[in-house]
Amino acid sequence: KTLEDHVTCTSAGCGKGRRLATTFCKMCLRNRHGEDVTAAAASGQWVCPGCRGSCGKGCVSCCNCGPCRKKLELEPTRQVVGLAKQAGFNNVHDYLVHIVTGETCEQITERKLGFPWGKWLGETEEDWLGRPANPPAQQEEEEAGAGPSSEKAAAKKAAKPKPKGRAAKRKSAAAEADEEQQQEEEMQTAKKPRKGGRGKKAAATPATVATPAAPPPTPADQESDQEGEESEPEASPASSSEEEEEEQAPPQPVIPEGLELTRKQRKQLELGLITLDTILAQQAA
Repeated sequence: KTLEDHVTCTSAGCGKGRRLATTFCKMCLRNRHGEDVTAAAASGQWVCPGCRGSCGKGCVSCCNCGPCRKKLELEPTRQVVGLAKQAGFNNVHDYLVHIVTGETCEQITERKLGFPWGKWLGETEEDWLGRPANPPAQQEEEEAGAGPSSEKAAAKKAAKPKPKGRAAKRKSAAAEADEEQQQEEEMQTAKKPRKGGRGKKAAATPATVATPAAPPPTPADQESDQEGEESEPEASPASSSEEEEEEQAPPQPVIPEGLELTRKQRKQLELGLITLDTILAQQAA
């Protein structure tokens, strides 16, 4: 976040492979833990408070930042550096331990020197001059990496196929598509029934049957056709009966002008159930 001096954790497991190692700036390291960022970086052995864990009684975790305390189900400390200085402490960590144990700043510092990560607090600049730049944990990993395991890893990397270019990928995709199409065509041809196969019935296909040509007409047939054209068709019995009914139907009476008839009277006249004289007699009465 800032452009001032920083110090990075030297623990091999910091970040657990999911993120970069923890880094502290000058102000946070001094106010939260009372450590100098220049001396911590020069020592080459600085371990972040999260990787330190607990330093003893009254300290659940050396890291007192808000996220770490929430993970441990503790309330965040917020800005308490002013209260720590009023109580005679130069950092928040020692002040929180003092509240629980009542230890002084010197006693808490002596407790820190007993841990491997706190030995650099009792050393001077002369002790740091001949020390390698890499921390012991990282140096051991690098030395172990030069062994047979690293050779195996290099062999595995060499054995892995190199990623193909875009053109090669397109060609392989096109070849796969062609193979799939060929397989589909083979499956379709296998499903079709074979014609004339042994032990199998051939598929029934509609065959066109040629109709034989009609023989030429003989002289006797021509004479019979002429006689049939000259002769008239006989009337069917149904048509003769209809003609008889039309002849037997009574003639429709002529209704004089000015004579008003009801629908019933007209129907009776049409059916022959009543005569016109009877209707006139009824109207006169």
